[in-house]
Amino acid sequence: MTVPDQIQPQAIIAIVASFHCIHRDALTGANGQNVPAWPFNECVWMLRQIAQLDYGQIAALLGNRQERTIAVSLSKVRGRSDDDPAYLRHLQELRAAIFLPQVQRHHDPVALLDTVRAVLAADHLTDKEARVSALAALADRIPMIPPVANLTFIKDV
Repeated sequence: MTVPDQIQPQAIIAIVASFHCIHRDALTGANGQNVPAWPFNECVWMLRQIAQLDYGQIAALLGNRQERTIAVSLSKVRGRSDDDPAYLRHLQELRAAIFLPQVQRHHDPVALLDTVRAVLAADHLTDKEARVSALAALADRIPMIPPVANLTFIKDV
């Protein structure tokens, strides 16, 4: 999957924090804050899946953690998403929230299609229900574009 240039690791961290209504410092451990476990795990997951960072890069971004901590976080998210359809939908909504700013910036059909393709390219979206759920999560967050009124069509002569 190609990662849009606009989705930088720092943006992913900020969006995950916002999604969970916590300060981004809570995910990076800055200012001596305790790190909430599941938002941290999900941030690790999104950095790995979307930004395709390696364990060392993720560890450095999230407060110089040990690479083992990153591996455990990924394992926990994978296990929970495999066992819990509601949690899988939650991850899909978070992923859609990360890609949404790109869609809002462009408002063009090609950008929207690229974003939908990126959302659906996730390894864990293997069945039809998961793909439909991911599209629904994305669609719920896209502002409606008003239809063009009074379209007339030219008839073949």
